[in-house]
Amino acid sequence: MKYKIVATDLDGTLLTSDKSITKKTIKEIERIRKLGYIVVAVTARNMGSIKNVCDIEIFDYLILNNGVNIVDVRNNKIESLSYISKEVYKQITDDVKNDSIEIDYSSLNYYYVLDNKKTTMGIVRKPIYNIDDIKEEVSRMNVFFEGEVLLKKYKKELSLKYEDINVFEMQDANIKYRWLVLNPSKINKASTLKYLAKKLNIEMNEVIFFGDSLNDIEVIKSVGLGVAMKNAVEEVKLIAKEETASNDDEGVSKFLFNNLK
Repeated sequence: MKYKIVATDLDGTLLTSDKSITKKTIKEIERIRKLGYIVVAVTARNMGSIKNVCDIEIFDYLILNNGVNIVDVRNNKIESLSYISKEVYKQITDDVKNDSIEIDYSSLNYYYVLDNKKTTMGIVRKPIYNIDDIKEEVSRMNVFFEGEVLLKKYKKELSLKYEDINVFEMQDANIKYRWLVLNPSKINKASTLKYLAKKLNIEMNEVIFFGDSLNDIEVIKSVGLGVAMKNAVEEVKLIAKEETASNDDEGVSKFLFNNLK
């Protein structure tokens, strides 16, 4: 099979544990792009967050916020496929705020964090004290709980109550706990990668994808070659066709070097 797109998750996959991309990996990405492969970053991060960890110019496209936003890097164009309405994220906040330990709302550029006086802020993470402080469209939400019982309870309740919201558990390979991610329904990494591939006249069986975490599972199932990182959660390893070295051992770079000529 001749592959045309190389797509990769970032955290726990292309990024090392210190949230950087090695020089060797950057050179390998440059090599395969010269060979004609289209390189796509597929991540839960938003634009502000991804710019904090790498130069976006190494990619041809970015798929952000678990599939909500597509960035054509070469042409500096952004397409947003959906949002969570203000009415809905206000209702969800009222539903979970008494039991959650943190709620954040991701836009194209920032994470707006409902301040509970325990959260570390930064350039991309902005504290808010009222929902009306959010001045951008909300692409997704993250809701954190103390313990699995509450997480399971609210996953079930929110899924039943909000038909237009996709509620799923998230866990990165290097993080022991899970949290809830809320995206607009029918929008995820896999659906948006498929949408982008179709626009480029490329079939999904012509796509390679590297991943490590729970929100990568649907992508790995949908592409021609799904590759799990050595550090991936077990659910990802079980369904991937191949496995490569860990994110801290330049697993993506090694796989590309050995398999794409």
